[in-house]
Amino acid sequence: MAIRVVIRRVIGIVAGLAPVVLALAAFFIEKRPIYGIHNMIGRIIFGLGAFISLSNLYFSFLRYPLVILLGGEKENYRSTSGIPIFGNLAVLVGLWLCSPSVWLNAGAIVAIAIDTGGLPWFIACVWKDKSFWDGTAF
Repeated sequence: MAIRVVIRRVIGIVAGLAPVVLALAAFFIEKRPIYGIHNMIGRIIFGLGAFISLSNLYFSFLRYPLVILLGGEKENYRSTSGIPIFGNLAVLVGLWLCSPSVWLNAGAIVAIAIDTGGLPWFIACVWKDKSFWDGTAF
């Protein structure tokens, strides 16, 4: 494997794990707002990001089986896309604006993990695509 491919994969791993690392780091940073408008806005943004993460999960894995289970036909099913990247970003921004909380951090990690439009899922999906890593796709 060429050194260029190895470097690109390392960058991919770092980019894919960045949201999780930032969510974990937010728990250990003490100098964040504890009350006031920042905390309220942070919780609203966090909730929006969690909602986007859940809707991405629904559109990726749950919608098709539910349509078929409820009597829909495979021929008439039309796939829809979620909202890429915004779920992860909103969860992280909301988390950093809120006061430190174990439950909020745990929720952030779960929301990042289930967000199929986020960076960790993107890296996982393109990991075996050699054209993405060797530069022929660009």
